Order: sequence, then structure tokens, then C-alpha cells
Amino acid sequence: MRKPKYLSPTSIDKYYSDPEEFYLMYLTDERPPKMPQTQPMSVGSAFDAHVKAYYYELLFGKGTNPEFEFETIFENQVEPHNRDWARHAGQHAFESYRASGACVDLLTELRKAKAEPRFEFTLEKRMWVGQPECPEGVNILGKPDVYFLNSHSCPIVLDWKVNGYCSKYNKSPAKGFVKCRDGWDSTIAKASRGANGQHKDAMVIKENGIKINVATSMEHVDIKWATQLATYAWLMGAQVGEQFICAIDQLCCKKNGSDMEEAADGSPIEVAKPLIRVAEHRCTISPEFQQSVKTKFINLWNIIEDGTHIFRELTLEQSQERCAALDKMHMAFKSDPEIMAPGTEDLFKEMMGR
Repeated sequence: MRKPKYLSPTSIDKYYSDPEEFYLMYLTDERPPKMPQTQPMSVGSAFDAHVKAYYYELLFGKGTNPEFEFETIFENQVEPHNRDWARHAGQHAFESYRASGACVDLLTELRKAKAEPRFEFTLEKRMWVGQPECPEGVNILGKPDVYFLNSHSCPIVLDWKVNGYCSKYNKSPAKGFVKCRDGWDSTIAKASRGANGQHKDAMVIKENGIKINVATSMEHVDIKWATQLATYAWLMGAQVGEQFICAIDQLCCKKNGSDMEEAADGSPIEVAKPLIRVAEHRCTISPEFQQSVKTKFINLWNIIEDGTHIFRELTLEQSQERCAALDKMHMAFKSDPEIMAPGTEDLFKEMMGR
């Protein structure tokens, strides 16, 4: 059995939501082919390239760091089969973000930061060494979008989410936002209901120089977001249970037709142009939830280190039989490289009977 070098928010979510898929992705002796990037994934990556290149240039100057130029980030994050489409889709998402006003508000905060903001960086750290439940600690990896200390020296971990861009259904903002703004003007469409307002159940107050919703915590908004941001904060030095600000700028898309654009080779491509709202989420994570995430990391690390009983909902014998069956299933990836070709993303789950 292959043992991963580290755990991440993505990997623990995968184990606790779908342990069989976790086994195939992380533990089989031979790593399966990487699943092709989907269009919804690519538009988020393309938006990332636009927004990070934009902020980096304005904060640090054009050409300061080639790693943060748009083309560099774009080509690193968007796979070739999606680039023509994603380039235009990502630009539309970014233009909507700017039109909403959320983009310039964040820029103002970043310019007031007590230290240089950090963008798109990788952190790897062995945590909780010496504690009885994991004497040698747990190796954890995270890749925050943005981390900075605001004008009041309050640590803020921020991530962007682009939701529903390729969906035929409208994506509503997650509950609890402190503000939700339209990313379009009246010449394109009428204002959405409640534009520029806060969520009906939010109680927004200003603490440490930032408006947050004190009526909820991030795990009640979205468990995955909370797990991700808690992990990033710990990797930056926060203690489990400590208070820090979690920030999500969520781009919520509503179907609104499409336009024809030119690909790099001059050929026409159809690009969806949804209406996009930006919901700003600012809150904390409860100490209890943070402790539960820490426990998940430790338990999974110990399960992997032991290596004999992966599927704890089964008996030891049943778990070992299931691992053997999944190992045989995994050989299909090796024998047929077309299984993971672009456009066959659902085959992985079909093979597992889902």
C-alpha cells in the first residue's frame, strides 16, 4: 500500500465522505492517472489567474515576480484542452468581480495590510508532534489563496469560489454572507433582489477593522470551506481553537445565454456569459469544530500509518478484502489509458457502481 507524504483538507474530506475513492486516489500501490480537469474546475482556475495577477501587479509592480503574471498562472492551472474556453470564461468572471465592487474593497484592505500579503503559496508542516494521540505528528499541506494581516493586525485567510458557471441552474449564495453584490449594471439586467444587502439571518458588526457575521460560524456556512480555512490558518501559526477571520468571496452564477468568442487559433467557440453575484462571507470558526477537524487529521494519519484496517466501518477481514478488490479495479486504469481521457470524467464513479 502506498502511503501519502501528507494530508490536506481535500484528502480528509475525501476519506470521510468516500473512503473507497480515497483509497483509489491515495493508497493503491500505483498512482492512477490524474482525472482530466473539467470546465467548472477550469473556470475557477482561470479566474484565479486573473485575480491574483491583477492584485500582485497593483501591490508589488508589474514584472516583480514572473510567477504571478497571468499567463504563467493560467498555464500552470488550466489544462490545455480547456484553455481556449476557460480564458474567456475566467475573464468574464473576473470582470464581474470587479464590476461588483468586491474586488476594489479587497484591494483597499490588502494595501493597508501590516505585512506583505501572500498569494497562492504552498505550506507543508508536521503538526501536533509529541501529543499522546500522535507522538510523531501529522504532516499537513495546504495552498491558501490569500493570507494577510489587516490594518488592525488581525489574521485573515481568504479564498475565492466560482460556483455554478457551467450549470443550467442558478446558484444561490451560501447563507450568512455579510454582503452580496451584483457583478453587472442596469444596462445588462435589472438589479437582483436584495442587492448590496446582507443575509437575512446575519448579525454584522465590525471587529478588529473588519465586518463579520457574529451570528454564525464558517462550519455552519459550509463545512468544506471551514475545514480548508482552519487548516490554512494552523499552517500559518494559529493554534487549534484560536479565533481568526475566515473570508470567502463566492461568485454565484445565473444562466444568461452565451456569446461567440475567438479561440487562440481564430476558430469560434461558444462561451457562457452568466450573470454573476459576489457573496462576501466573513466569520470565524468555532473551537469545537476546529478540534473535530484536528481529530479527523490525526485519526486518518494513524489509520494510514497502521495500514491494516483502512475501512473502519467494516471488520478487519472485510476491510482487507475490500482493499484487495479495489487494487484489482485500479489495474483497469493502468491497462486502459483512455479511461481518464477528457470527457470521460464520470467513468471513475461508474466503475465503482455509483
